[in-house]
Amino acid sequence: MVNILKEDQSPLFADRLSAAIGGRYDPAMRRSVQTVVMYEANRMLQDQYDSLRPFQRKSILFETCKELLNSLEFIPEYLRAEILYRTVTSKIPLTPELVWRRMKVIDKEISKSILSAITPFLKEGKSHDDVCEDFIQHQYETLSGVQGKLHPTLWEYGHLNIFLAYRMYYKGDSIDTDLPPVDNSSTKEIEIPTERPEEPPSIHSIRRKSSKKRKQEPVVMLPEERMSLLNEVRLYLDVLADFKDVV
Repeated sequence: MVNILKEDQSPLFADRLSAAIGGRYDPAMRRSVQTVVMYEANRMLQDQYDSLRPFQRKSILFETCKELLNSLEFIPEYLRAEILYRTVTSKIPLTPELVWRRMKVIDKEISKSILSAITPFLKEGKSHDDVCEDFIQHQYETLSGVQGKLHPTLWEYGHLNIFLAYRMYYKGDSIDTDLPPVDNSSTKEIEIPTERPEEPPSIHSIRRKSSKKRKQEPVVMLPEERMSLLNEVRLYLDVLADFKDVV
């Protein structure tokens, strides 16, 4: 068993998340909320990884994400259930393996997409919220080509879904050093598996098998599923790049 959640920890995360999204959840925020749930779960477990095997780390990260989701009572239960889907249209849940891979590249994505461009907005006396809003507005004007018009509500969640993680865990051009500490000391327990579980087949392999049964009919993927598959491939490549010089 591993202790993962102190009773006063989940409300703290829930309150911070609620404040960061303006107090009300919208389905457009699904992928952004998924990202910060993974990020927070990883913060809670970092000190325990060294004593665990790789598949055990992935398992408890996945289960901790589910516990954190259950704590987000300001999100309706039927919408909470969708947050750990690969895509809303497929309704296929993420696996522990995929949750782990997505979590591992969050900081890298923030560095690539945000930190490399945030510097011009960092001015003395400017609050973190003001920096965030100015950056989003600039990105909207740059991508849309529309100057001087306020970005639409929720625009960032469709175009910068990683940004919520920056808003909650970073300040300026680095991780916020004043983040509330996590406390793994009591109450909730997750059983650590002793044997490696079998990974379910990927959506791509399922479709390939199905197409063979249909006499090699072409596989037709929805745009969101296609984008999800491409993102998974990119995540694999990013993780492999970390081991480039490792023998």
